Amino acid sequence: VELHLRTTAPAGAAGPGIEICVRDHGPGVPEEQLAHLAEPFFRPDTARTRSAGGVGLGLHLCQLVAHAHGGGLVVRNVHPGLAVTVTLPGRLHA
Repeated sequence: VELHLRTTAPAGAAGPGIEICVRDHGPGVPEEQLAHLAEPFFRPDTARTRSAGGVGLGLHLCQLVAHAHGGGLVVRNVHPGLAVTVTLPGRLHA
């Protein structure tokens, strides 16, 4: 798993932003399921077993928090793996 944090200047944004990206190197998710990953209680077919754990709320909660702070969440396949990117308005402070 990789974690990337950077300051951005989003297109059309009033000011700088923060981008947090978490990426794995697994098999990814079927394209037709990507748009549903942040829906509450959605779990891809490959994650529906009890042994995988989780109830399908993690990405939904991340999306709610991002939206509450004026940001967004994007999920995409990066071959190999999956990347989840949260963007937030604001600056990084040292």
